[in-house]
Amino acid sequence: MLPLSLVERRLCVVDRLLLPLAFLLPSGVFPRLFAPPGGILGIGPQRPSRRCDRGPDTAETSFGNSAPRAAYLLPSLRADRRNPDRRKFLVTPKYGKDVESRFLERLKYIPSQTEVLSPSTLGRWLADKANSGAIRGYVCPVLFPLDALFLIGLGVLLGLASVSLGTRLEFLSHVPAWVWWVFPLLYMASDLAEDATIAAILMSPARLTEASFKNLSALTGIKLTTVALAIGQVGFLAALNGLLLLMPKPV
Repeated sequence: MLPLSLVERRLCVVDRLLLPLAFLLPSGVFPRLFAPPGGILGIGPQRPSRRCDRGPDTAETSFGNSAPRAAYLLPSLRADRRNPDRRKFLVTPKYGKDVESRFLERLKYIPSQTEVLSPSTLGRWLADKANSGAIRGYVCPVLFPLDALFLIGLGVLLGLASVSLGTRLEFLSHVPAWVWWVFPLLYMASDLAEDATIAAILMSPARLTEASFKNLSALTGIKLTTVALAIGQVGFLAALNGLLLLMPKPV
């Protein structure tokens, strides 16, 4: 027997409350409104399994099995909320704290070591077989494709934002659109070149020399400078647009 839904039970109550009114009103006012006992407002015949005179043991909601399912799911949800380590949803922590810190791009030292980052310390880190998994993970998927996709998305976003904000300013409308793309494109090019250099050194430690290490440091500096300029460009144009909105227009 199918369980009685909440809507049908409420309609049964309404049916029983309105039924006495049919005897007080003239005939024909409510034609065919009230069905035989057990009907719901006389709207069509009702199946036996839908009668509203069921016993209380059968008048259950359609969510009869929801309690066991909730009891099964809640412990895992509570355990996840109590877990303070949100880093499991990231990619870099899977390959150790060195890759998590992205030391070749952001730091001047290797977290697992105490010495300053240099060609010799990086060479020892690359030669350590315990870091083989971290090296592979650093190259793929951290640098390629994840970091490559990120730098392209960020560069395109900064370029489009600069063009959109620049064209809104009347006194800058004569500036060609490609001008606003200079810093975003330089950022994307330098970041992509940095990723390629890091991947080449990690996959082939023989390429690690004093010259390649200096080139890597230079690319990192150019990347940080160009991304700062691109973000500053967007911020400057946004500030100008905001000032024009606040300034009263001449009559």
